[in-house]
Amino acid sequence: MMKKQIASWAVWILVFSFLSCFASAQENSTTAKSFTLRGLDKSSFTLSACKDKKPVLLFFWTTWCPFCRQELKALNDRYPQIIKDGAEVAVIDVQESAAKVEHFIQGKNFSFRVLLDSDGDVAQSFGLVGIPTYFLIDKQGIIQYEGNSFPEEEYKRLTSE
Repeated sequence: MMKKQIASWAVWILVFSFLSCFASAQENSTTAKSFTLRGLDKSSFTLSACKDKKPVLLFFWTTWCPFCRQELKALNDRYPQIIKDGAEVAVIDVQESAAKVEHFIQGKNFSFRVLLDSDGDVAQSFGLVGIPTYFLIDKQGIIQYEGNSFPEEEYKRLTSE
């Protein structure tokens, strides 16, 4: 009798584990909402233009955030390799004026283009809770990662496909 109970519990645990994994996979299949933002250089970036062409790394930040400053430097160091890997980078300042952002980046020699989400609509559409935040979006437009640090493993997987 005890062996049947143990076997029954083991089956339920396996079923629950399978369903949990399936639910996690479903949660990770959120399609990124397209947007268009202007950069400090007056160029524009449209997320949907990258669909079916290349993965996209979004980085949301502000000038007043000390962790953002660290991530910006690290992202700038990685930028040449990211471009070489065939990915796109969108560095998005959230709810600050162009003048403030220009003043902040002056003399920093960032290689990437800085986009302005002045009204915070794009950040809100992604459900941004805090900064810094990275989103890694695959070629199909599916969000594969959301977090506060560079998505090392997910990035390697996406760019090696």
